[in-house]
Parts: sequence; C-alpha cells; structure tokens
Amino acid sequence: MILSDDIGSFPLPGRISRDEISSIAEKIACKEISEKDEQYKKFSNVVQDAMLKKVFANTDVPTYPQFRDMIASFYSLMDKFQTDEPFVIDDDYAIIPELIVLSSDEFKEKLENFGIEGINLRVCITGPVDLYLNKIGFQIDGEILANFAKSVGKFVKNAIIDKKFVKTKVIAIDEPSAGLNPNMIANDDDLINGWNIAIGAAKKNNIDAQIHLHSINRADTVLKSDIDVIDADVENLKDKYSLQKKDLERYDKFIRAGISKSNVFDIVEDYKKIYNIDPWQTREYDKIFEVETEKVISGRLNKSYEIYGEKIKYAGPTCGLGSWPTQESASKLLRYSSNAVHRDEF
Repeated sequence: MILSDDIGSFPLPGRISRDEISSIAEKIACKEISEKDEQYKKFSNVVQDAMLKKVFANTDVPTYPQFRDMIASFYSLMDKFQTDEPFVIDDDYAIIPELIVLSSDEFKEKLENFGIEGINLRVCITGPVDLYLNKIGFQIDGEILANFAKSVGKFVKNAIIDKKFVKTKVIAIDEPSAGLNPNMIANDDDLINGWNIAIGAAKKNNIDAQIHLHSINRADTVLKSDIDVIDADVENLKDKYSLQKKDLERYDKFIRAGISKSNVFDIVEDYKKIYNIDPWQTREYDKIFEVETEKVISGRLNKSYEIYGEKIKYAGPTCGLGSWPTQESASKLLRYSSNAVHRDEF
C-alpha cells in the first residue's frame, strides 16, 4: 500500500514573515517564551492552520509545516547549547517548536472539531552531512560527522510523538548535498555510521527512517545503511530508474516516489510556452494546474509503479512547496498528489 506524503516546506500566510516566524520559533526552543505569550499563540496558529490544510488535502502522512531555513533552524540551537563534545547539543534543547504546537491539546481540539480522530506525522530533520558541509567544509572527518549525527539523533528522539491524535510515522533526514555536492570528500563507512547514529531512535521505535537526497549519486551507500526508504527526489523520474528494483530487494529497502512537480517556476515556464501568458503577472495561479494536472501526476505514479512495484512505499511532491505563491495552490497540488495515490489500488 502506497501512502501519500509531502516533503515539508509550505507557503506562509500573509500575516507573518519568515523572519518573524523564525524568531518566534527560536525563542520557543530556547525556552524564552511560554504558550501564554502572544507571539507563541501567533506561531501556534500559523503552524496548526497550515498543518490542517495538508490534512484536508487527504495527505496520509503530512510533514510538519516548515517555514524556516533548514540549516539555521537546527544548527543555531546546536551552537547555542553545545555540550562538552563539539557540535553535540544538550538533549533539552534538541527541540522542533512546530512539533510542540502540533502535539498540544489545542491542536487536538482543532482536529476533533473537524471530526478527525488522529493523524500520522512525517518529520524532516536536516541530516548530519548537510550540517557538516554547511558549517565545516568539504573534507569530512568521521568523528566530527558522528558528533553532528548525535545532535540530529537527539532531535529525532524528541520528535517521536505517540499520542492518539498525532503519531510520528516517518523520520526523514534531509541530505540534498550528499548526492549533489561534487566537492565532498567522504568515506562511505563514515557516512553510513553518521546516518545510522542519526536515525537510531527511529529504528528503535519501529518508525520508518527515510532519506531525502535530491540525487541518487550516493544511493549505493545509503543501501548499506539502516535507512528504510530512499527518496532521490528528482523531478526527472528517469534519474531514479538507475536505482534498480533488484537493489531495493537485495537490501530490503523501499523508495518514496516524487510524482508531482514541486518547482513551481518550471511549471509556470511550461504554461507560458504553451499559452504565452504569465500566471505570475495575472495572479491566476490555478492556471498552473492546466499543465500539472491530476492526470499527469497519476501517470507518473503509474510509470514508477511499472518499474518499482510494491517497493514504492510513499509518494508525493518531489520537494517542498515553500516557493509556491499561496497556501491554496500548494494545497491543491497536495490534493492532486493524494488523489493519484488513492484513486488506484497499488
């Protein structure tokens, strides 16, 4: 059975900026403000409302809404609350504020108001390799990478929610640079060790551990790790086909299929070529879906299934939707993706 999901990032509503929501999130993580604070309430409402939009799009395993920079949101806390070990965060501060407000009684009540008993949750956390490359350099030292992985592992551990109304179903580590950065020099054993440390808590709790790569250049290394699901996350599906089904079977792995385009700028360019109209200027964002139709999305899933079959475990947009013009347009893409998954029996 294939489950629909999304990668995480989502457009902000007009009432708050990225800088403001990032500032509030950090204050929550640093324990500088409480739930009684007006800023906290504003943050909570924005996150919960966006999550509800993903749920209403029939996404089986929605990711918590990501509005912040995926390096700074984790590294800033690692830097401020470092233990005696370099790059290892204090357990008490390995916090994702968005998960705090999604596991609250307030969100439970909102779900109940819409007749929803509970949801499954996907949590995306920046991986140790991307954190290392962004803060140290291209030559990866195995011991330092392991320290970054310990910090990621603490975020993973604290991200596991087991409540009736919210349960963590998937932990995904975001490692786009692992397959895309040509300057990276790393030993495969060090990468495998780092990833295994990072996802340790997920594995202990029988939660699917996923990796978001953007490229399959390191897929052969991932196959040897404890990671369960590989998401190469490329918009050209042909790139994924070089990862063979027999490899997945040999290592008992699955894939996440990117079936709808997340790059809205590419979709707009496709539309302009056909109709010579720019939806950015007219603000008729629904025109996007005259190109990225539900039929097209379903066709990609069918094509993927012909190659990978039952080895596809999750499917959704190829990447995050933070660059989309409105929450409504992003929600529509999620709904089309979910419809493609649910319409056919796989």
